[in-house]
Amino acid sequence: MVISNISGKPITHDKHIIITLSVQGHLTRDIARLTHHTPEAVDAYLKVFQSVLVLYLYDLPVDLMARVTGHGRYLILEHLEIVKEHFPNRNAVKGYLRKQGLKIL
Repeated sequence: MVISNISGKPITHDKHIIITLSVQGHLTRDIARLTHHTPEAVDAYLKVFQSVLVLYLYDLPVDLMARVTGHGRYLILEHLEIVKEHFPNRNAVKGYLRKQGLKIL
């Protein structure tokens, strides 16, 4: 399954599923088992996503997010599409990040 984002490039199925499972409250080890990835691979997907979420909370522009994370603009846009899909507002983002162990004001 491939989902298109606003950039016109596809969001990979694995990325979308892994992030969705995390947002639903699944643990890394369970996500790894369900998606046939290593826990390290799952954590790598989630690390980028969580980085984008933090930068999103502070209203950083996409190009600056890309620079700060070291990832491309299109990857950032993919993650922002997933943010819009799963989080109705910034408080929901903060709640998710807190559950992930991040201290968000």
